[in-house]
Amino acid sequence: MSLRSLGPVFVLAAALLATACTTRTRIVHVSPPATVSIEIEVYDPVTNGVWEGVGVRVHEAWQEWSGARHVSPFTDAFELTDRAGRVFFSAYDLHVYSVGFPVDEYGRAVLSDHPAGDESIVTLEIWAPGFRSVFVDVDLSWRDPDALIAVPFQ
Repeated sequence: MSLRSLGPVFVLAAALLATACTTRTRIVHVSPPATVSIEIEVYDPVTNGVWEGVGVRVHEAWQEWSGARHVSPFTDAFELTDRAGRVFFSAYDLHVYSVGFPVDEYGRAVLSDHPAGDESIVTLEIWAPGFRSVFVDVDLSWRDPDALIAVPFQ
């Protein structure tokens, strides 16, 4: 067998080698879920002062991932505003209120980066003796998982 007769074999081997060397592996980076939280400040729109001792609770939440509204079974679980008129609901608190958030391995409410599950609308109830309840919706998303809002109450 001559070197000339092996020419087509070398060409085929070179082509296969070139194809094998140009194959690329696609690496996909999955973004971690984001823990969610809400901080609310309750103020008097007349005096612009804050309300201390006003009750705030998580009433319900709409979850994009399930397409459902989840009402909290804890109808009397109000947290009272502090001296600065604020209440903070951590990712743990939002899970405990049982309003449909997915939960990570640490028991924290989270949202994923998947377009079909990266948003939630949480409805808070604000109440004090002698006042009517005020309900406010808080938008949360994977891109903006921590909300800080100020709500007038009178």
